[in-house]
Amino acid sequence: MRFTHLANLFTQLETTSSGTRMRELLSAFFKRAPKADVPSIAHLLLGEIAAEHENVLIGMADKMVVKAIAKAGTTDTGKVAEALRALPVSDPNLGAGHWIGQDFFGINQELSFPFGVGLVTNGKLQPTMKVEAAGGK
Repeated sequence: MRFTHLANLFTQLETTSSGTRMRELLSAFFKRAPKADVPSIAHLLLGEIAAEHENVLIGMADKMVVKAIAKAGTTDTGKVAEALRALPVSDPNLGAGHWIGQDFFGINQELSFPFGVGLVTNGKLQPTMKVEAAGGK
């Protein structure tokens, strides 16, 4: 099954507020899906890449990779990587981040986000300090 079909389903589900309609869309989709693709489709619908016990580690946020696959319209790793690096890098809790790694790895394929550092001094919590995202150098 082409990933664009799944991406279209995601779009339909995101614009539907009715739980009944969502179940109808999912039911129709799974009836058309090849049996071999059903486990992968189910994991992607749950925002996962694979079952937790399979220990599939890709070093990226799973949902960001799913968005990149949808944008690329394929599972070709080169095209997905290109689409991934073109996605906006932002986190609702951390703020804007950016791609780094060119100087160290030869390719900008590492994410850097700001983060907070907490400190307890003499049993008292100090204000959290914000540390800006690394600049890549």
